[in-house]
Amino acid sequence: MKNKIKLIMAIAILTPCLLCGQGNSTNKVTISENASRDMMSVSVSKLNILYLGIDNPVEIAICDVKSESISATIDNGTITKVSGINWIVKLYNGNNAVIKIYVEKDGKKTLYGERIFKVRRMQEPVPVLAGVKKGTIDKKTILDNPNLTVEFGDFLLEDFLINGDKMVITSFSFTSVDSTKKEVESYVSNNNALTINMINSIKRLNPGDKFYIENITLKEPDGSTRKISAMTLAIK
Repeated sequence: MKNKIKLIMAIAILTPCLLCGQGNSTNKVTISENASRDMMSVSVSKLNILYLGIDNPVEIAICDVKSESISATIDNGTITKVSGINWIVKLYNGNNAVIKIYVEKDGKKTLYGERIFKVRRMQEPVPVLAGVKKGTIDKKTILDNPNLTVEFGDFLLEDFLINGDKMVITSFSFTSVDSTKKEVESYVSNNNALTINMINSIKRLNPGDKFYIENITLKEPDGSTRKISAMTLAIK
């Protein structure tokens, strides 16, 4: 099962002795500044990727430096401080983006370090019901989790937050086909959950019977909506 993530990328610039206790060796890159500065490590999340078309939450922290003394720039978009260590990155285009981090001391701003991120487009969203995208599904799995969510490639974004807003499914239509009784039932949900009528319809289906989830409306964090691909599942 894929992990739910919030795409929060932590950039922790640490002193060599790792005084902050954040000495995670995963994806650590050591860079050198000039002769008057020590070596320092730049530790980032395992993905090291920023995405086009969304607000990318980023956390920036430097050992023994107050957040108000830290500033940052990016060469391929905008980076805006939200509060404390929290920043938002919006990208323009391209394949890479460089974030430079500065520290202000005694009225003078000094470059402290930089990090190169890969830039990628989010894959097209795919609907997921109770962890299943296609093929067969058993009734118990549906009843245990009768909610529709969205998957973008390797990311299951049912809890995806951007500036406090969720990317959510706001409506969809449901059609079931009972091959034994030759009956077709159709219903509409105004959120991401199967309605009672949909659940009861699924309970009446036999193994091999199919149901269709279509007209799926996805609400973006900016308030806009779009239709995403439909899905067909058969009862196991």
